[in-house]
Amino acid sequence: MAICHAVGVTPVSISTPPGIAPRGPVCWASLGAGLRMVREGRGHSARRCAAIAGVSLATVSRCENGHCLSFDSLARLAAYIGRLPQDYTAPAAPRPLGSLQAETAGVTGNTRCNTLISRGDFDDADK
Repeated sequence: MAICHAVGVTPVSISTPPGIAPRGPVCWASLGAGLRMVREGRGHSARRCAAIAGVSLATVSRCENGHCLSFDSLARLAAYIGRLPQDYTAPAAPRPLGSLQAETAGVTGNTRCNTLISRGDFDDADK
């Protein structure tokens, strides 16, 4: 239950409430800096922080030094800080409309049709 709360998931349905889904890549340096500030503000040693959060001392050290962690460790340390894991994610960069149109130009969603189009078996009227 505590992990579900820390992650922001409803334990009954295992669904994410609207508006709190992770947005993009995790900003590990921000998480590490936040962890260190909160830990020192509470007067906890790294060992005490690890015990409270339910992670290893090495995980606390890796986090405070900006290294990648497992999702479980991210969720536990974010809960220790009192934040949701997605608070440490960067917004996903929007894809320019032009790039999406260029990627899908001439693509029908049907592999056979795409092959015929690329070989030139159809003219523009047949598409």
